[in-house]
Amino acid sequence: ELVKDREKFNKFVYTPLDEAVEELKRRWEDKKLKKKIETYLGNDLPEVFSRGFKTSMFRHIHTPNNELIQFINKTKLIGFSPVLGEYLEDKFTGKNVDKLYLGKIGFHFGYGKNGGRKIKRISIIDFNSSNGKKLSSLKTTWGQNFVDFHHEILFHKFPELSRDNFFDASSWFFKNGPKVVNYYKKLLAIFIGNGIFFENVLYWSKGEELVFAKECFLPAFIDVFEKIGKKPLVVIVDTEKIEDNDYWACYPPELIDFVYKKI
Repeated sequence: ELVKDREKFNKFVYTPLDEAVEELKRRWEDKKLKKKIETYLGNDLPEVFSRGFKTSMFRHIHTPNNELIQFINKTKLIGFSPVLGEYLEDKFTGKNVDKLYLGKIGFHFGYGKNGGRKIKRISIIDFNSSNGKKLSSLKTTWGQNFVDFHHEILFHKFPELSRDNFFDASSWFFKNGPKVVNYYKKLLAIFIGNGIFFENVLYWSKGEELVFAKECFLPAFIDVFEKIGKKPLVVIVDTEKIEDNDYWACYPPELIDFVYKKI
């Protein structure tokens, strides 16, 4: 029912940002709640989330696309510190749209006369040789480590960030898996009292995102809610009514010269 009705889903899952900030401040001081969270996590809270108020978004690799820019800007508004969670030991496949757009990056130049998006795409890896390899081991077409490139262009866009803002969750995911729904339960438990989780669970009401919402995200969210007694603080990344992943996965046009110089 929640997956079929976007309005019900949003109301059940998401918390408005201003409310999430105030609720986190209240929960931060609740020692009984903290104990419940620690028990659920098996006393395995990643250390980065124990040091002050955090916002966080998890992606395979973080890169300054429109989605991340939106997340960083919202984090600045509330004065929190961002934690950029990554899964660098996952394997690359061009069949996954998020990973595809990491290897074939797009730059959004607005809209054409007929309303279509004007997007310039540049392949920065060899897809045939990259499929099945760990993201951390990939090389760009000019020989740079794939992850290093994405981080370098991210620091170029946001020089105020540092390595301390990154959290490679690969080993933590392995330990709390192996199924995605298992480590997602632990992940969402973090954001009951130790931070605010930013996510776009449903880009489209079809395909991979629908399966993820129905078989992974919602079961994990409900399990944490029932066992700890509080909802994870989840804030939707985008507030604009843009429903397709093409826009959010694209980069602003001013970054294209950075890539051309690399090539």
